Amino acid sequence: MSTPNLSCAEARAALSDRLDDLLEPAEAERVDAHVASCAACGAALAARAHVKSALEHAWAVEPATGDLAERALERFAASRVMSPGRRRLALAASHLAALAAGVLLALTLIPQGAPGAGVTPASSPPAPQSAVAQGNEAEPASPSSSAAPPAPPYLFAPRRIR
Repeated sequence: MSTPNLSCAEARAALSDRLDDLLEPAEAERVDAHVASCAACGAALAARAHVKSALEHAWAVEPATGDLAERALERFAASRVMSPGRRRLALAASHLAALAAGVLLALTLIPQGAPGAGVTPASSPPAPQSAVAQGNEAEPASPSSSAAPPAPPYLFAPRRIR
């Protein structure tokens, strides 16, 4: 029984399976017959065989020696050791960062012109005097004249954290 010839497209689709020995014997014979008669498909098969060989050799790993784990642990331990000078520098840097954070927090929370700060806002009007303090007891002070001055502005506007 004669088998029909493969087209180049069919043969090229089966080349990788032929290299991996995944084809049935009859199909493998058809691919081999086509590759033997077609120079382009023969070159494609040779190129794929070269790539397969290169990949197999690239992934070949030599077994590790017995002291590999010991050497890895020694290198890890050596990398974790910090010299006294670097330790002092790291400690000083962390203290400086904490100090800067505290100063920024204080500047954010202390209002400008707060009582006891010695600073009064320039835009706040003087507090009105009540009618009793002026000596006029017959007329009570109006509610608008006894209102508290506006709150002092802050150095930094508080931000809402989302």
